[in-house]
Amino acid sequence: GQESDWPKMLDGEQGEPIAPSAVIDAIEATLDKGKFFVLPTRDAKIGVFMRRLFPGLIWKQVHQVEGF
Repeated sequence: GQESDWPKMLDGEQGEPIAPSAVIDAIEATLDKGKFFVLPTRDAKIGVFMRRLFPGLIWKQVHQVEGF
């Protein structure tokens, strides 16, 4: 479990969880627009952008934090 094999990336400050109502509102708005991907927060949009354009940078940071 968490005591023996917990990713170090999850130990830092993660911010507040997204409220379920905000996620549902985002899903409904996305469906109304006829789109497929739901990105309910600004951080979600930035995360997708970063992973698509700079995947090596993300993995480099993960490896640095995890000690690979």
